[in-house]
Amino acid sequence: MAAVFAGGVVFLGVFSAAQKETTNYISAEWSYVSFIVSSVLIALVFVIAGWADFAMSTKTVVLGSLAGMLNGLGVLASFAAYSAEGKASKVTTIAGALQPVFTIVLAILFLNESLSLIESLGIALAIVGALTLSYEKPVSTKQNPYEPNPNRDSGNSRPGERRTEQPG
Repeated sequence: MAAVFAGGVVFLGVFSAAQKETTNYISAEWSYVSFIVSSVLIALVFVIAGWADFAMSTKTVVLGSLAGMLNGLGVLASFAAYSAEGKASKVTTIAGALQPVFTIVLAILFLNESLSLIESLGIALAIVGALTLSYEKPVSTKQNPYEPNPNRDSGNSRPGERRTEQPG
């Protein structure tokens, strides 16, 4: 079981990096379409190999479909975040930290689950850790007075005219 979980974690990590990379070249919408097509192909492999069990109740089909649609919307939102110049390290980390919070709240509200103090502390530490990992120091926009400013007039051009370098 641990090997399957570890493999899933690796696959999700590669998936997140691939999401960011695809949105560098195509839109979030087309990235999402490629995700759906890939998912359908994998599902077909499961059906052909006989690994899919179709003996399901109507409730299971409805809840599974709802879960799939909500997951799809989450994936589409992450593609949109990546394509809006979101860094993979930030988008993935923040989504990974906050998604379990909603899961836990829903489990407490609808499944009557409870958390011990140590579990609550662990969850809080995981969220703080993920947010800390995603933090970036703001970049200063101040110009260093000792570095040349390419927008400053060097005196070799007429007022209002931008200086351009001529090839040698």
